[in-house]
Amino acid sequence: MDTKHRFDFVHDAQGMFRLLLDAMANPGRVGEAGEYAEKFETAGDSGKNGIWLALAAVLLDNEVTYWSNIEKKVKDEIHFLTGAMESEMEQADYLFVDGNEDPEAVMAKVKSGTHTEPEKSALLVIREKEVPDISRTFHGPGIPPKGRRVFLGGREQRWIDARNNAGFEYPCGIELMFVRWDGSFLIITRKAGEQ
Repeated sequence: MDTKHRFDFVHDAQGMFRLLLDAMANPGRVGEAGEYAEKFETAGDSGKNGIWLALAAVLLDNEVTYWSNIEKKVKDEIHFLTGAMESEMEQADYLFVDGNEDPEAVMAKVKSGTHTEPEKSALLVIREKEVPDISRTFHGPGIPPKGRRVFLGGREQRWIDARNNAGFEYPCGIELMFVRWDGSFLIITRKAGEQ
């Protein structure tokens, strides 16, 4: 993969990490990672893969595994940048999903942790090609008492429904991160729910 990047693995990685922490602490709040995604210039892709590389640079290292359906050249670059190894969906710590996967099938396979080790669950990072136009109000830890209004696309709503239908018993469960084409993202934590 012919990648030229300006991403600083100290300062930019810290900034991106802070954005992710803020999103986890405030489920449903939109984070803007476009400035970090733009620092990865991939020949011929018009910047559409920069967000995957920016997220991978912060989330992955050689001690975690990931599964993805994104382009092979991007996966090769992720391995080169992070040392993380690809694995089967059932063992992956992180899943990078770029549309076209069946949410119910993924939920049947993904790691959701155990009651003694709930942290051994997966984070699903999902990008769908749609405009978020469905308004939902979420409640739970990190969300103001009146709730937080979140706009989702139809496929994103299917991912939330599939997670809810999977019947993960707290503290087990998974976090969902929805990534948009402009580099914005939001996280719906395992305890955040609609009312």
